[in-house]
Amino acid sequence: MRSSRIKLLVYFLIGVFITTIGCSSSLLGCKVAPIAETTVQETTSVEMSTEVTTAEEQPSVEKSFWQMVQDRDLDFSGVTINVLTQGGMPYDDYLDYCAAEFEKLTGAKVVFDRTPWESLMPKLVNDVTTGANRIDVLAADIEFQYGLYNYMENLYPYIDKYNVDMEGFFSAIYQCGEWLGKGIRLSIPFYTPTTLNYVIRTDIFDGAGIKYPFDTWEDYYSALAKVHDQAHNVYGVSFAGVSAQLVKKFLVRLWTQQVDLLSRTWAPQANTPEAVKACEMMVDLVNYAPPGVLGWDLPDAASAFLNGDTAVFEESYALLAGLIDNPDESKIVGKWTIIPTPAGGPAGNFVQQGGVLMKGSENKDAAFCFIAFFTATENQVYWASQEVEGKQKGFTYPRKQAWEQVLLPKYPQLQGLYDALEAGGIPFTPGLPQWLEAFMAVGEECGEAMAGTLTPQEAMDKLQQRLEGIIQTAVPPYEYPYPFEK
Repeated sequence: MRSSRIKLLVYFLIGVFITTIGCSSSLLGCKVAPIAETTVQETTSVEMSTEVTTAEEQPSVEKSFWQMVQDRDLDFSGVTINVLTQGGMPYDDYLDYCAAEFEKLTGAKVVFDRTPWESLMPKLVNDVTTGANRIDVLAADIEFQYGLYNYMENLYPYIDKYNVDMEGFFSAIYQCGEWLGKGIRLSIPFYTPTTLNYVIRTDIFDGAGIKYPFDTWEDYYSALAKVHDQAHNVYGVSFAGVSAQLVKKFLVRLWTQQVDLLSRTWAPQANTPEAVKACEMMVDLVNYAPPGVLGWDLPDAASAFLNGDTAVFEESYALLAGLIDNPDESKIVGKWTIIPTPAGGPAGNFVQQGGVLMKGSENKDAAFCFIAFFTATENQVYWASQEVEGKQKGFTYPRKQAWEQVLLPKYPQLQGLYDALEAGGIPFTPGLPQWLEAFMAVGEECGEAMAGTLTPQEAMDKLQQRLEGIIQTAVPPYEYPYPFEK
């Protein structure tokens, strides 16, 4: 779980970020002020290296990267590529498939270090700050770039060198991996869940005569009350109630009021009437969930919905992909659809995971080519086809082709998810080195209110104080971008 053991890590990591690395620039396609200079390993954020390790033989620019790989033009025999990534993810089998195919085609061996989420940053920090440099590729959440960007390669020279196809990404997903105005890209996306979707049971909602989607939160909660039938073991909604999974649900309830936790100048505004209202809605959500939901993590919420125990699944569809219409895994085959966020607006904390090339790698060309391979359109389309045939568990793909060519023709119910990806959004506290401490503060205070230990007003007052202390340690030198503005 993200919430377990995290407090012991946060303060160490923030110290590393701020004293060793300094404040990062924005990673999003939004207007930013000039970036403050900061020295890390005698390199500033403005002067990030764009140098590319030169291979003995330059690949032909007339061929695409995919053609080079298929024609076996790239020989990395004897090279081992070490990849640090999160374990227990929907894409585990996909990465294993890509690694096996890449070894067949190039000779390179790929070794994965699959690590729990809360241990990824300590492991990465230790690798780069001690000079061990064992990690060639990081495949993880974009937030891990915010404090360690000076240890990561700009990928654009490699993209040009190997003629990598960068077309077909959802626009917000593509922009999140680029440093505005610097011509620098630190990652190529391969997994892009909107962290919050609303998957509903059509048989239950239609049977109750409830019209959807919902124009307001009041309509949504009224519907939950109608379908919540605890006497027959059918509950209104399943969701992950551990602290780290509450953030997205709180944010979407705040953002749909056209208000954010931070001002343009990064001043916390957590104790506003809108934030208190969002927290009150979080408290109310517990009334329509199964007992013990505040101890649930993502797999628990998914299992309850697949088992037919709840009418709504308020989490990422990625957890259901490849399972929901498999009769061996699901009791609700063909009885579901995805609807837009109630009241409109962005679908929670908009995240992505991408392949990052570490500067300390001794095998940069081979490592980059593996990144290009597992993020390639061709592999994502192939895996989507395996998903719809029931042969593999799928996930949320960042390339539109996987959706338009494979998923939507088979599952028109996914149109709502496609639309959410198209609408885009931003990550929470984009570019903030101390993002993890701020992130956990939001989840923990919402959790206290939902558990009844604090009132919503008390929880938001406490969150205001915590965020003020966290942000003031290093205020970013650019405007905070609002997720509800294009």
